Amino acid sequence: GATLSRTAGQSTPLTQLFTYSDADNDIVSFAVRDREVGGGYLTRNGVRQTENALFDNIPISEIGLWAFVAGPAGSISTIGFNAIDSRGAFNATAPNPVKYDP
Repeated sequence: GATLSRTAGQSTPLTQLFTYSDADNDIVSFAVRDREVGGGYLTRNGVRQTENALFDNIPISEIGLWAFVAGPAGSISTIGFNAIDSRGAFNATAPNPVKYDP
């Protein structure tokens, strides 16, 4: 994970926030969650998504459709992310959260 500073309303694609890999290169989906209410928010195709909701089993080919929009000045948002392989395996201990501090 990382701590990033963004201006309020600035959108950052998930592809710029998270990296992922798998020994046998069979990542097929991902899960993402904005863990706060009232801060920033996730978007899919530019459409605001429900805050603090888990979006699970999204085809990895759609990761480019997703972004995170920074919240108002002074807010902090944490985003959880996991890449999932063809057997449903993921690393629950991976340091996934990205904190935004606009």
